[in-house]
Amino acid sequence: MMDATGRQHFEQKRIEIAKHLRDAPRYANARMYDQAIQELERAETKVLSLMVTTGFPIRSPFELRWEILRVRLGKLWEEWRPRPHEFGAE
Repeated sequence: MMDATGRQHFEQKRIEIAKHLRDAPRYANARMYDQAIQELERAETKVLSLMVTTGFPIRSPFELRWEILRVRLGKLWEEWRPRPHEFGAE
């Protein structure tokens, strides 16, 4: 059982994780992939830290890894995909 300080710490970390997970898709949708990846990695670090200190899983680290991979693939696609102006089309 957690004491009051432990519950406050847990709740604060949960709020921080939720913020990172809320901000990541916003960055990804704006094609700011590096920032989205950073937000997801910060969330992952906090989830793992919280799991170690409390033993309670908040969100699966594997889910976060897949989300990070999805955003990285989106970034690669944006960098790689041909643009119409590159072929002389207007």
